[in-house]
Amino acid sequence: MATIIKRGPYQWQAKIRKKGHKSVSKTFDYRVDAEQWARDIEVEMDRGVYISRREAETTTLREAFDRYIDEHILKNLSHAHREVNRVRVIQERDWGDRFLSTIRA
Repeated sequence: MATIIKRGPYQWQAKIRKKGHKSVSKTFDYRVDAEQWARDIEVEMDRGVYISRREAETTTLREAFDRYIDEHILKNLSHAHREVNRVRVIQERDWGDRFLSTIRA
């Protein structure tokens, strides 16, 4: 369930605590925006499609590829060396230092 709290004279904070999920909060300038965001996140949680965006905002593409190599390529592929080389080429491009939350399509 979401809780909307007034934070000072000009800000509103929406907090969501739901069993099976980590607590999520976000601050807004308008109460209406906080309520809408809370409803949207709760619906995603209820449908089982909610994904925390916090990790995407702090993880770079380079870090994600390193994790992909460690967790999937090296464990599952017989031709891992070739696949690792492909990933490394992409990492070395300008995209490697971009945060996942800024990448579209």
